[in-house]
Amino acid sequence: MHYYILLLLLILVLPQDAYAQQAGDWLLRGRVVGILPDEDASISAIGGNVSISDEVVPELDLSYFFTPH
Repeated sequence: MHYYILLLLLILVLPQDAYAQQAGDWLLRGRVVGILPDEDASISAIGGNVSISDEVVPELDLSYFFTPH
């Protein structure tokens, strides 16, 4: 839940003209992706348990704009 609040604050702090791109511009973005499953399993046929953990993964995105659209 706190990831969403951090993302919302980051969006509100950025200036609005930061989203306007022109042809030939490069854009480098960094994000944090949270994988937060709410699952677990118990397999009685073989007597095993499956455990799924939460994971936070960094992500980099590089974009080049060929046109201003």
